[in-house]
Amino acid sequence: MFLAAKEMHRGKVKFALLLIAVSLLVFLILVQQAPWRIRPRSPTPGASASSR
Repeated sequence: MFLAAKEMHRGKVKFALLLIAVSLLVFLILVQQAPWRIRPRSPTPGASASSR
């Protein structure tokens, strides 16, 4: 009986690790497909660069 409980616990841990791995894979795929367009900020109208 003890061995069965141990295997059930081990199965839960393996399943959790599998879920984490699949979630990380999906996250990385979505990040790679995201349109990352980093644009420089345009200066605000009327503000000069030398006003400190």
